[in-house]
Amino acid sequence: IGKQVSFHLKAEMPLNMEGYEKYKMVFHDDLSDGLTFDASSVEVFVGDDVTPIANTYYTLTYPVADCDKDGAGYTCDFHVTIENVMTVPGYTPGCDVIVKYKATLNENALIDDANPNDFRLEYANDPNWDPDDPSTPNQPTGVTPWKRVKVYSTQVEIRKVDGTSDLPLQGATFTLEGA
Repeated sequence: IGKQVSFHLKAEMPLNMEGYEKYKMVFHDDLSDGLTFDASSVEVFVGDDVTPIANTYYTLTYPVADCDKDGAGYTCDFHVTIENVMTVPGYTPGCDVIVKYKATLNENALIDDANPNDFRLEYANDPNWDPDDPSTPNQPTGVTPWKRVKVYSTQVEIRKVDGTSDLPLQGATFTLEGA
């Protein structure tokens, strides 16, 4: 509890972008009740660039009502929306788009069980869509199936005991370190 967990969402752009004037992407993320989203940790990377893109190229929305998971009215923890990835520095056909962020295991985290995090990608799917046509103001999109990763936590009880009598050592202190 209190430990930060890093997440890395990755989408690969299509190699053939023929016909697209604009290419919208939305990263949908739904954390379990045991994980608290850290909005200040969000970074978005496009292409081979090791520097995150400016937040002027994407919109972070959290929480998101009506996320369309398991029926209407469901709330996602956040969305990262890139209205036109083709205008972002570092973009090339076939490049990766990566969203990195952190969440903290909170008091609702399951101990010795999975704390799931679900993700899906929404993406432009009609190269013939005309962004200047007022009869279709929203770009048509498709979605991937939801993918799930699991964060596990455990509780460890440690006692320092006398090696002969197996009795607790009074006043003993030690440090437990881990990676």
